[in-house]
Amino acid sequence: MHKYAGVEGEKYAALFEDNKINGYCLRMMTDEWLIRIGISDSSERAALMGHIYRMRLRYDSQDISEMLKNAQT
Repeated sequence: MHKYAGVEGEKYAALFEDNKINGYCLRMMTDEWLIRIGISDSSERAALMGHIYRMRLRYDSQDISEMLKNAQT
């Protein structure tokens, strides 16, 4: 989980696993869902969401690059 969500992700790794949250699901995660799965500390949720937003940007930009590459062929 550290790969996706830093130190905070490590702290909550078991919680993510128990809720079957993988990398793709993590990309779709919202603050509301973090609350629903039991992460009540707002500063930890904010840190997790920061990691999640960066991950989204990275993967979304890769997806866009791939789509553009495929459109040119």
